[in-house]
Amino acid sequence: MLHCGRAIFLWALLSHMCESFNIEDSVESFNFIHPAGLASQAGENLSTSDEGRSPSFFGYNVKLDTSGSFMVGAPYFTDTTNTSDEKNSSSRIPTGNLFSCHLMGNTNCSSIRPPDLQPGNAFGQSLELSAEGDLVACSPTQKQMCTSVNYNPGYCYKTSDLGQAWNPDPRTINTSCPIFALDLMFLLDGSGSVGADNFERVKNWTKAVANNFNINDDSTRVGVVQYAHFYDSLPLNEQPYIVTEIALGEYNSTAAFGEAVDKIDLFSFTTYTAHALNKTVADFKSSNRFDSDSTAKVLILLTDGRSSDAEYLEQSAAYVRSLGITTFSVGVGRAVKKELRVVATGTDTDERVYYVSEFSGLNEIVNRLRNAILNFALEGSSSGDVSAIAYDLQLAQIGFSSHYSNKKSV
Repeated sequence: MLHCGRAIFLWALLSHMCESFNIEDSVESFNFIHPAGLASQAGENLSTSDEGRSPSFFGYNVKLDTSGSFMVGAPYFTDTTNTSDEKNSSSRIPTGNLFSCHLMGNTNCSSIRPPDLQPGNAFGQSLELSAEGDLVACSPTQKQMCTSVNYNPGYCYKTSDLGQAWNPDPRTINTSCPIFALDLMFLLDGSGSVGADNFERVKNWTKAVANNFNINDDSTRVGVVQYAHFYDSLPLNEQPYIVTEIALGEYNSTAAFGEAVDKIDLFSFTTYTAHALNKTVADFKSSNRFDSDSTAKVLILLTDGRSSDAEYLEQSAAYVRSLGITTFSVGVGRAVKKELRVVATGTDTDERVYYVSEFSGLNEIVNRLRNAILNFALEGSSSGDVSAIAYDLQLAQIGFSSHYSNKKSV
């Protein structure tokens, strides 16, 4: 009767894998298979263990081997052998696990996961067994810490001896941080309405945003233009109040850039935003990688009022964007939201538009702006759907697809 019960259980497990999370280990006359290391008693539901353990999703994925064993994934498994008392320590973050279980004999399953899993890997969420007996199991959420971004490419491991030795799968071993370059220009309103005290806040905000990007290795080059009044009698490159304060890439360290920003003095006067946008084009074109497809070009406008040359604003903003420069608008106080939208996208939406009522609130948008730049400009999306871009996805691509799906599995 016991062997019959196991056979019925195994058939049900293989036929309905999506329903086999956190299996009770004993119900009536059936002896249920459970992973080693999880405390269980007759009739106890593992998801409500007195240890306060979260569901392990044991049974999420199952593959049968010809040797009389089968592999069971538990992508939300937490390693409880670590006795750390820190409630929020990384040891309490699920790493996932993979178990080898046998059809006959002891119903405990043995862990066969690789030894170097990272917290949050969700190992065992995807696994596939080839006809030749090679097993590939994946960590689709494995992270790489890259410059300025959390990159989640996933990772796969391969074993030919059912977990005695694991090796990186050759098809994912070369996954590495995305290679990108960024030319970033700040266009700062230096009109009289800003005021000296608020301009100090603007400068601190500029440094805070720039600090989110790696200036030190030349992957990111940053520049600053301050603008106020425009004289019709002078060419754009000779305007005394539309000036490149920091040339693009002039400083290759965060400290040096910050010191240069601190030395900028407020102009005062009027607010010729359209002409200032045209000025930034020359700054972008000064970069020797302006025409490179691998270099993202981003302009951040910060202003607190109505432009003095509003009749030219739509044309100038469209010209800037036509060159492949992604524009972001940050408005403060009396900034005109319609003009912010014109500069950002030329549409009636608030895409790439940020607004705060006071200069003291600028720091509240630093992280949002940073994420938008990384997700939208560096990912190269044309949809503008920042929430759907891969840099900040909880789950990524590699590891979800079965490597051996085109072969006959055992």
